[in-house]
Amino acid sequence: MLEHISDLSEMVKKDIDVFIDSLVQEPFDNNSLKSYGLRAPEIMYMAMCILNGKKFEKVEDYKDYSNRQIQSELLTPLKYLRKANPVSYAYVIKSDELYSEMKILTNKYTYQIVKL
Repeated sequence: MLEHISDLSEMVKKDIDVFIDSLVQEPFDNNSLKSYGLRAPEIMYMAMCILNGKKFEKVEDYKDYSNRQIQSELLTPLKYLRKANPVSYAYVIKSDELYSEMKILTNKYTYQIVKL
């Protein structure tokens, strides 16, 4: 059973940040992922879904995401995908939204601990 993000330890939260950073620095080898029909941004989004306890939702129309901006500094190096690979960019945006949601919950949880 998945834990809610507020129940995750600091170490796990740091591991999430390291994982996302590693995707930016050293993306998955697209040749190995082609056999599964996946791209690195899809894997990143899948991981964010798992960590947030959310259902993976396939991008049906990438155009819905083309005007959205990446909010997280961690993911801004992937902004080139907007033109290079719009479908992958859509998954980056979806990952960014989940990452932002996770950060908000993490900050809220941290605030509650400090307040106590």
